[in-house]
Amino acid sequence: MDTKKKGSVSPIFTWMTTSITFIIGMQFLRNLLPGFVYFLRDSRGVDSLTLAPIALGVFAISFSAPIFRKATGTRFSIAFTAGGMGILRVVDQIISDPAIDLIIAIVGIVLFGIYIPIMLSMRQLSKADGLRNFTLAALLGLTADTAIHSGVSTLDLTWQSEPVALIIVVLLVLASWLDIFRQWGGLSDGPPVQSTWKRSLTIAGIGPWLFLQLLIFQNVARLTALTNFPLPAVGALTVLTQTLGLATAVWLMKSGKLTRWITTSAGVILFASLLNTNTTGILAAIFMVLGGISGALLFTVIITGLVDENPVEGMGRTTTANGIGQILLVLLTFVYYVSYDLKLGFPPNVIPPVAALILAVIAIASSLYHKTRASIKTLMQPVYIGALLILIPIGNWLTWIEPEIITPDSNNQTVRVMTYNLHQGFNTKGRLDIEALARVILNSEADIVALQEVSRGWVINGSFEMLSWLSQRLDMPYISGPAADPIWGNAILSRYPILSAGNNPLPPDTLAMKRSYLLAIIDIGGGTLNLLATHLHHIGKDSEIRQEQVTVLINLWGGESNTLILGDLNATPGDPEMMMLTNAGLVDLTAELSTTPTYTYYSEAPDHQLDYIWASPDISASDLYIPLSTASDHLAVIVSVEISR
Repeated sequence: MDTKKKGSVSPIFTWMTTSITFIIGMQFLRNLLPGFVYFLRDSRGVDSLTLAPIALGVFAISFSAPIFRKATGTRFSIAFTAGGMGILRVVDQIISDPAIDLIIAIVGIVLFGIYIPIMLSMRQLSKADGLRNFTLAALLGLTADTAIHSGVSTLDLTWQSEPVALIIVVLLVLASWLDIFRQWGGLSDGPPVQSTWKRSLTIAGIGPWLFLQLLIFQNVARLTALTNFPLPAVGALTVLTQTLGLATAVWLMKSGKLTRWITTSAGVILFASLLNTNTTGILAAIFMVLGGISGALLFTVIITGLVDENPVEGMGRTTTANGIGQILLVLLTFVYYVSYDLKLGFPPNVIPPVAALILAVIAIASSLYHKTRASIKTLMQPVYIGALLILIPIGNWLTWIEPEIITPDSNNQTVRVMTYNLHQGFNTKGRLDIEALARVILNSEADIVALQEVSRGWVINGSFEMLSWLSQRLDMPYISGPAADPIWGNAILSRYPILSAGNNPLPPDTLAMKRSYLLAIIDIGGGTLNLLATHLHHIGKDSEIRQEQVTVLINLWGGESNTLILGDLNATPGDPEMMMLTNAGLVDLTAELSTTPTYTYYSEAPDHQLDYIWASPDISASDLYIPLSTASDHLAVIVSVEISR
């Protein structure tokens, strides 16, 4: 392709610069959402309903793309948005202040939202070739982002301080900038073009598509929790699925004539794969593969359907449709996660099928406009790159070693036990700092650790698989206890053999944020320890609900010896629900071992207790330890217990 031709650049430009822009854009999204929740809401006290208009305002700035392009010209606007995102990403990697991180993420998302319609308008100058290249670039970018995310065990580079993380980011940004510079002369600075309103409005489907990518199809952490497969294996499967999506996109482009029934079939498969997002086991993996490939097909139909033999000057239609898509992305994400806090009349898992339905309808409408054929030879390069990217999670897999339990001494009756609410991994300043939490656990020398607020793929928590990461870092096997959904809840880490385990919901089932208890019977050598780990209802005024939950725990205990009930109970020592435990015959070990109040919340200036280790009366305890740390908003409680024979 002649790079000097007006409005025409080599395919490599689109594949490299646009792909890297999508990589950085997805990283900013996974940084922005936690910034809203843990910096603005938790650290600065902004309520959830106030966050919604703030988020809408950030994404709505994408409507200003025509003004920005007109003021700067097409070439400079592309260099400024794509290149600017790169510079911001490097700065973000260097600076670890949550306030600055949030500002950078906001500006980065604004530039990303402006970049998409400008690049689409420029791509339409090249008609079918340009739009095909944009499609493959976006799909390749998400594939590369998933490979990187999986390769670092889902702890995004943003949250890492090691030099290698900065090196990776710098190399990506340099590649983008060098490509922009190399192709500068081939970029048209003339007026942009756009299709008819009917064609242009289908761009709104990008928003629901990105939502589903973030929530489901890029989410390695989520699928790890659902399948219980090793995280690197799930990463390899996810990257493979996205590479197959790329190959499907090429097939569609080569076929030249996309009929409505093909697109409709893909829409039905996508919708069906999301009807029950709580599906676990091998079925969850199958649904992810089918839905991921179908989603790539629908995205391809939407973008390549913009081809217009007689485009008109301007980019208002493209920008409007993209802006609608950006708003849909915010609304779908907000409604999905706010439904865990507020009773909206429907569960969160209703939202993904709704997003799939919107995407499918838009793609079916777009499928009416496909008539051109393409040479498969020039389109396969992104597929080959995607296939190579699978090596990243495979490399992680080759070095992955599952932690092993220790063989306990047959005479051992003493074990060190800990309970810790992890605050989804975020410290009191609003930054994801899982290493600080790991150090608290390591320094405690605990053998058994009950964890609360364990996030295994929530996007607002950075799409991070906390449990696998902690298990690897601490070299401790785990069992998971889902509560609100299959990827958020409680967990137990144990160096000793877990003979049996079970997880069950706590009443009432009408709660927006559902609760559960995790029961484990653990062999410590000289006997077994019964562990009931839980996290009770969090709203302070709802003592009656916690009393109902405590009744279940007391009945489950049933006077059994060698039993601990521990966790974040969201009540103070004098509250009725805690008195119920005392009256049942259980012993509050923190009160027994300390003559002064044992405050565990709020960690920066603790003034009341929410976290407890309760024991059956036959258990002896010593060495109470409550380490001071702001790695979480709660303080951990650690004791050494001696079981009876």
